[in-house]
Amino acid sequence: MMRVLITGSGGRLGQALQRARPSGIDLLAKDKASLDICDEAAVERAFETNPDVIINAAAFAQVDQAEVARDEALAVNRDGPQILARRCAAHGIPLIHVSTDQVFGGHAVGPHDEEHPVAPVNHYGRSKVAGEEVVRAELERHLIVHTAWLMSRGGNNFVASLVDVGPEQGLLRVVRDRRSNPTPVRAIAKALLALALRVRDPLPWGTYHYAGVEPASLYDLARHVFDVRAQRGEALPELIACDGHEPADGAKRPRDSSLDCSKVERELGLKPPRWREAVARIIEGRTT
Repeated sequence: MMRVLITGSGGRLGQALQRARPSGIDLLAKDKASLDICDEAAVERAFETNPDVIINAAAFAQVDQAEVARDEALAVNRDGPQILARRCAAHGIPLIHVSTDQVFGGHAVGPHDEEHPVAPVNHYGRSKVAGEEVVRAELERHLIVHTAWLMSRGGNNFVASLVDVGPEQGLLRVVRDRRSNPTPVRAIAKALLALALRVRDPLPWGTYHYAGVEPASLYDLARHVFDVRAQRGEALPELIACDGHEPADGAKRPRDSSLDCSKVERELGLKPPRWREAVARIIEGRTT
């Protein structure tokens, strides 16, 4: 039995990891209240449970709020992963660290592969880059997994905001010049757990991308959600494509942070999910 400790278990990904637990895994779920990854003494105590691997799903992921709470974002996204990686090294166990497409997206057009230079356009992305750097420096046996645009039936995500909107909305404007990879949260959860089951085997450690096949714009994603709903006979608002604008306040968003996920399939045998099929399942309510 593989014992897997999950940090950030109260978040959307953390909850999906708990729901996706396969046989062969003893899951130790820790939310912020039960394990603050920025508290080194608390992290050390967590090793008393004898985990075989840690999946770090804890993050300060509020992109706009990160521009204001910069120190807090750095603490959670950089200092916490450094503590985890340092203690993992001391105890001789690997760390699977979840990161984001928003480490990319400066002026380059994607899809970006794992060798592409990072170019974050907001503080959230910069804090995640800093977290990756300290994990690499502290721990040889690590997997850093970039994912993007997590989508599920519930929670705060773009697809969830579209599955129930009705014609009373009138016109719905969605930007066409922001591009990345829509990713079913259940798929990334299952992939992370599959990796956890393999950490006792020789693995090519390092950085990987795991996200939905075929990058898309936000408008492409919204158009597909509405097409599926229209096929079900649902009444919808009119969908209009528009160009995005830089915010007067809050965080900038990358125009293109799309990911090339061929390496994870080639080297780890994990097939990235097809997000269009997942959208239909989300709308039908068969998945979270």
